[in-house]
Amino acid sequence: MIKRLAGIKKVNVLWPAYQALNLADVPQHIIQRGNNRQACFLEEQDYKVYLVKLLEYSE
Repeated sequence: MIKRLAGIKKVNVLWPAYQALNLADVPQHIIQRGNNRQACFLEEQDYKVYLVKLLEYSE
């Protein structure tokens, strides 16, 4: 939604209700889903590449 206030364009953005907590050496829960909860990976090979990259970046 865009509002105009005294000639200034303001864009309303939805932000999380809380600040994410990021502690060193503490695992985090990751949710991967597409728009409208559609599948993110249509091919098995795409999912395998995702898992390899996830492992690589988690180290």
